[in-house]
Amino acid sequence: MHDENSPLVNFEKLRDSGWIKSTVNEIEVIYATEDKSLVRLNFSRINKEQEVIVTKDGIYNFKKINGKLGIEVLFDGSKDLHLN
Repeated sequence: MHDENSPLVNFEKLRDSGWIKSTVNEIEVIYATEDKSLVRLNFSRINKEQEVIVTKDGIYNFKKINGKLGIEVLFDGSKDLHLN
């Protein structure tokens, strides 16, 4: 279980891996309502040389809270996609 009071992604650890940004390659909306959505997202992590470090698929469940969409759940089967 993830502690909802701590960030889902540890960006400091990502930066230590050489990551400087991510780019979205493809988005597929699987389900969407006014307040929730389920989305498949293919993205690449890029280093300072503009080289792709890794390309991954993730399934994101977004939920609107206080008028803003946020990531409620992130599903990823990749053993090398470091989040924390």
